[in-house]
Amino acid sequence: MAYNPDRQHSNFSGATTLYGEGASEPKFTPNDSFQTDYGAGYQDEPLPRPRPQFAEQARDSQRVSFAPPKSTGDLRLWRHDERGNMWTKGSRRRCVGRFCCCTVMMTLFLIVSIVLALALWARPPDIRFNGISLPTGGSAVQVQTDSLDINLSLSIAVKNPNFFGAMFKSIDAKAFYPPLTSQLGGGTLHDINFPANSDTQFLFPFNITYSSGIDPNNVLVTDLVNKCGIKPGSTKSKLNVKYQLKLALRIVAITISPSFSGSADFDCPVTRDDLLSFGGEALLKSLGVE
Repeated sequence: MAYNPDRQHSNFSGATTLYGEGASEPKFTPNDSFQTDYGAGYQDEPLPRPRPQFAEQARDSQRVSFAPPKSTGDLRLWRHDERGNMWTKGSRRRCVGRFCCCTVMMTLFLIVSIVLALALWARPPDIRFNGISLPTGGSAVQVQTDSLDINLSLSIAVKNPNFFGAMFKSIDAKAFYPPLTSQLGGGTLHDINFPANSDTQFLFPFNITYSSGIDPNNVLVTDLVNKCGIKPGSTKSKLNVKYQLKLALRIVAITISPSFSGSADFDCPVTRDDLLSFGGEALLKSLGVE
């Protein structure tokens, strides 16, 4: 390409010059992007503060509890700020609910502690059965219109080794006379106290009630005739009675209900006149008693 000295050339500012002419002043248009107004002077504009990337996390970060400091003084202040006024935080309803919940929990803890202490340190009373005896006062045999009642007393000894008292709220007994399986009697006793570190003995009254409806084959009355020495040629011997006891033993505020069963022998208190009053001559003759 040949050099043309008359060709127009563009300088760096965008102004057009001809060869041989002097450089002209640059002309700026309002559309130029680099136009700058230096007449107002230089001004520093404040930089915008960067916004957090996660605004929600920034707001929640103000409520986050940090790890406690290691310094003693700072730790005291941290505890005061983080855990102070625990009872009064929240609304009034929450304060009342928090107080009621703590009261119930403390009460339950106290009750459980007392029960466990009693279970560890309390010892159950030692109960012994010393046999059956006839009552010292009154008649041992009572003849009714359709029954024959034998009054007995069971001797019971209770040793309480604890430093607090105990009480039998109730004693229920059932009496049986083998070989019969039906219940023939029993008894009930209420409210017997045993002081601390005491050895108490008492008589528990119960009775045996015989009727022909319970013994249609006269098994028991035949045994009475032979063991009570009523039948000619028989010798007097002891009668055997089985019993079942259910106790309601109260220790402080706890009630336990142990059950016991056993048997005991006693002298026969029935006479010929008792059987005669109960069944008459016909009964005695059927049993071989004249």
